[in-house]
Amino acid sequence: MLDIGLTGPPADPRRRPAVVEANLAWFTEPYQSDPDRALEVILRAAGPRADLRGRDARFVRG
Repeated sequence: MLDIGLTGPPADPRRRPAVVEANLAWFTEPYQSDPDRALEVILRAAGPRADLRGRDARFVRG
């Protein structure tokens, strides 16, 4: 999970998104997201490799 922030002062029209912190999925706090969807991500990231879904395989490191 990524914590994202905006660069520069609030009035600057050139502000851009930037990664503030990259966290492992199981350290996730849902903040303002849907807790059920956040839990799904955590369980998919921490589950056994045998349960890996095809759509998630591209995120697995060797």
